[in-house]
Amino acid sequence: MRSLVYLGWVLLLAGACAPLEDEIQEEFDAYVAERNSCAVTDDCVIAIADCPLGCAVAVNRVHQADVESKAHELVADYDRGGQTCEYRCAPTVAVCTEGRCEEQPL
Repeated sequence: MRSLVYLGWVLLLAGACAPLEDEIQEEFDAYVAERNSCAVTDDCVIAIADCPLGCAVAVNRVHQADVESKAHELVADYDRGGQTCEYRCAPTVAVCTEGRCEEQPL
């Protein structure tokens, strides 16, 4: 019985410590900013994110898997706190503009 009470408290505290949307967005933006440099458009790809981080981001192709993994981790932390969101995404392409990969609508 004591272990069930302890587990209940742990789950309650974990939910109370869930990251806020603004916090995970700032962390993700900083992570992406370090991984979106480019020389030409062929350097850039679309990395899938998820709500609340946006649908996708443009990054250097060598970092696509890392960025998608980071997005998945942050969204999972956000969801564990009982928060959810959902939105529709429009298709985009990645282009290199002034040394940075950026999304542009199709």
